[in-house]
Amino acid sequence: MPVSGNLASMSLTDLLQWAGRSSKTGTLELERNGVRKRIHFRKGRLTSCSSDDPATLLGQFLLSRGKITTEQLRDGLAAQHATGESLGKILVGKGVLTPAELKAQIAAKAEETVFGLFDWPDASFRFDDETPPDPYGIEVDLLVEDVLLHGLKRYDEMRRLREAFPDRTLVLRRTGQPLPPEVSQVRAAREIFESIDGTRSLEEILLHAHATEYVALQFLYQLKRHGLIEIPQAPGARGAEHPPAPGPAAPPPAGGGPGAAAPGIGARIADALEKLAGGDPESALEILSAAHRDHPGEASLRALIGKAETAFREAAMRIVGPAKIPVIAVPPEHALRQGLSPLESYLLTVIDGKNDVRSILWVAPLRELDVLRGLKRLHERGIIQFR
Repeated sequence: MPVSGNLASMSLTDLLQWAGRSSKTGTLELERNGVRKRIHFRKGRLTSCSSDDPATLLGQFLLSRGKITTEQLRDGLAAQHATGESLGKILVGKGVLTPAELKAQIAAKAEETVFGLFDWPDASFRFDDETPPDPYGIEVDLLVEDVLLHGLKRYDEMRRLREAFPDRTLVLRRTGQPLPPEVSQVRAAREIFESIDGTRSLEEILLHAHATEYVALQFLYQLKRHGLIEIPQAPGARGAEHPPAPGPAAPPPAGGGPGAAAPGIGARIADALEKLAGGDPESALEILSAAHRDHPGEASLRALIGKAETAFREAAMRIVGPAKIPVIAVPPEHALRQGLSPLESYLLTVIDGKNDVRSILWVAPLRELDVLRGLKRLHERGIIQFR
């Protein structure tokens, strides 16, 4: 029987220790904000990992580390779309990476996927001993004890970073000091620094980094520590809420069956189905996603979310269209007065009147669904048009 719950009530430490000490074989899936990570265990050892987190997909990962440029990523993904070959093989064939460099980057990507689990203290989880490993996962061979040793250090570091940057709405500013030459020569670092322009919020800067939150905050922390950027305290800015430190191991609770659904879930599902039938998959998706956060083990919700996502994608594509080219239809100062979300503000920076929607989907460090939603809302508000 699957075991499910939320890391806010049962820590990742507890979960990993339970899987290791019980010599479990199966797949642990964590989900947060629609992003999933999967870790497969065989007799208590971690043997493979995979993730659909945009920041840990190979192209975005290489981009964030300065190993490829945006154009190389776009060209590589275009070739992948045309041929079906893996992005890594394409980049090696084009001479962008050597086979040894690709192997090292894939190993680093796997490490980031595993240890990045400790960045998600509020994720929902599901362990199923009947789920096979992801056939596209990266093979690893790790002891739970080693993962905990490195992961808990990262957990503490992440808490410190979030304390230094407590509010994602804050606008970061440069102090006027230039980047040291040895840092400015690193393209990825230079681009993050240049994205700090006195108008963008921390949330927007994290998107421009094309990196995981942990990696981007580490760099920003060093910039702050050396006096290259400053963080003005906005009126009413809230401090980040930090979860309690992982506690001692405890046996996991049973759950995940149909009988575990809390009262009220039926009404939420009925409401979502009504929205779907009425041609409003976006509202249905919001209802179902909220319900899934409250009931992570409810299998029917997972199936309905997939149905709503498919319906929304199809509806959005009829408006947006992968071959359509978005263009900004209003003056920049008008767009700034529209109260854009960080995601929408970021999308405006990559709309250049040349690249089509498919190209934007390839290079944006966001889920396809989120990009489509952002473009659709910008279009509905008259900020962009398509040609």
